[in-house]
Amino acid sequence: MITAEKMCDLFYKNDITTFVGVPDSTTKELSAYLEHTPNKFNYLISANEGNAVAIGAGIALGNGELPCVFLQNSGIGNIINPVVSLTDENVYDIPLIYIIGWRGNAEENDAPQHVKQGKITINLLEVLDIKPFELKKTDSQKAIANTVDSAIKYVKNEKKSAALLIRKGLFERTNVKNINVNNYQLSRNDALKMICDSIDSNSVVVTGTGMISREWYNIFSSYDHNNCLMNVGAMGHTSSLTLGLRLSKYQMPIYCIEGDGSLLMHLGCLPYITKYNKKKFVHIILNNGVHDTVGGQKTAAFDIELCKMADAFNYDYIYCVTKSNELSNILNEIKKLDGNIFLEIRINNKKQIGINRPNYNFSYKSKAISKYMNQEV
Repeated sequence: MITAEKMCDLFYKNDITTFVGVPDSTTKELSAYLEHTPNKFNYLISANEGNAVAIGAGIALGNGELPCVFLQNSGIGNIINPVVSLTDENVYDIPLIYIIGWRGNAEENDAPQHVKQGKITINLLEVLDIKPFELKKTDSQKAIANTVDSAIKYVKNEKKSAALLIRKGLFERTNVKNINVNNYQLSRNDALKMICDSIDSNSVVVTGTGMISREWYNIFSSYDHNNCLMNVGAMGHTSSLTLGLRLSKYQMPIYCIEGDGSLLMHLGCLPYITKYNKKKFVHIILNNGVHDTVGGQKTAAFDIELCKMADAFNYDYIYCVTKSNELSNILNEIKKLDGNIFLEIRINNKKQIGINRPNYNFSYKSKAISKYMNQEV
């Protein structure tokens, strides 16, 4: 094990001071330390992992600095395009150093959405010509330091990219407090309970990656309707998945519930929702301004006006609420509406403790949606 501070010192002594990427629970202590030391390190959160690679490439081209790109291994798919068509030696030849949280590795039991990615992580990196260097919690601090130094030297000497693969528990727990706290009245659990109470049992609900699906599962399992699809993986694609369902045989109203981090990851879907959908599509954003599931790192969602964006993307009805009475009124109003509806609910970042992961049949024929599969248009 190692502290986040000592890990960062290893980078600092090698003149690496810029970190850009998408946060992960495996490296949350590292993110917390970097966020609290802005005078020493330049810490940037990007919308998605491919963006992070492009930003890192731009920094390297601009001042010759070697930046570090951080991500969870689930985001490797997002980096493939900029890695092979921007930073590759056959294009601009920009070597980078990566820190990658290795979820689903062979030594750990993990959620189903991480299993396949964990198995193919090293193979993917080798195909991308990114040399993997593995780190785990049983490594001594000296061994960790040697591995980090070896990875950085490889990048600098061989002019090729390398990745430090981080297993869960590598970093010692820190007492650094989350500085991204807001005081909105509603919690995510409060908002989800109100939404669940308001939705007709014949409506279809798609919930986003992370705590939203986990808390929704623990709420809706007590109710009489099971018409829910939990998008436990594929972060950023919840709205696209919902659009696909909306454009299929479904005639009943459909609700998409996702967080601000998920929304921002692939914003390009939104104008296509309004372009192609002519039925009832309720797009609900639970906005707490942070990546809550992986450590509470700040997103850009409180720095922009999501409702103005939704207006630019041609949603038919647009709402933003911060209080329970407002939410109750809007949910009742939404029942009477048709078309594309955008609802931003600004919530605090209090989360339920000890929430179970969904015990869920991941077949598309699961009971959650199977009763609708044979309905005719």
